[in-house]
Amino acid sequence: MFSLLALFGGFGSRWPYLVAMAIFYDSYYLAFILGIVLSDHQLRSGDRDAPLVLTLLAVILGLTFGSYPYYGADQGLWSLLPTVGSAHKAVFYHILGAVLLIQAANQFTRARRLLARPAFRFLGRISYSLYLIHFPLVCSLSTGLALFLLPTLDYSVAIAVSFLVSAPLVVAAAALFTELVDRPAIRIADGLAELVVPRTPLRQPGPYKPATPA
Repeated sequence: MFSLLALFGGFGSRWPYLVAMAIFYDSYYLAFILGIVLSDHQLRSGDRDAPLVLTLLAVILGLTFGSYPYYGADQGLWSLLPTVGSAHKAVFYHILGAVLLIQAANQFTRARRLLARPAFRFLGRISYSLYLIHFPLVCSLSTGLALFLLPTLDYSVAIAVSFLVSAPLVVAAAALFTELVDRPAIRIADGLAELVVPRTPLRQPGPYKPATPA
C-alpha cells in the first residue's frame, strides 16, 4: 500500500490501481488495494451523499456477497454468482461485500452519524483485538456449547443460544485484550519508532492578527 501510494499516488490517472487489482484479484491483498480506492474516492467526493437508491443497492449487494458460504454455495442465490478466474469465490465475494458496505457507509450521512456514536466507536477501538481472538473462542467456547445443547435442542435454537452466550464474552475478552496487550504494544512500538526516527514537533500557529490596511 505504501509503495503503491508513494509511486503512483500523485498521478492524475488511477490506472495503477487497476493493474494492482488485476494482479491481486485472487488473494486477500485485493482488499488492501480496494481500501486505497475507497479512500481516494472519498477524498475526491468529499461529504456528498450518494443517491439513496445506489446506497441501498450497495447495502443489499454487500450483505449478499458478504454472506457467501464456504460450504453449500452450489445451492440457492449464491450458485448464480460467477467464478472470477482462479479466485476463491468465498474470499472474492466477501471482500467485494465488505467494500460495498464500507462505501455505503462512507457516502451516506446518516450512516456516518450512526457509526460515530460511542457504542460503535468502542467496537472500532477493540476491532483488531476482536479479529485476533474471536476465532479461537468460536472454535472452542461457541462450538462446545452448541454441541452440548444439540442433544436436547433443535439445531437453530442451539446455535442461537450459543451465539447469545458467546458474543458478550468475545466482546469482553477483546476489550480486555485491547487494554492489556494491544494498547501497551502500540505504546512500545511508538517508543521504538521515536528512537529510530524522532518526531518533529508540530509548529503551533501564532495568535490571529487582522490585516492592516495599506
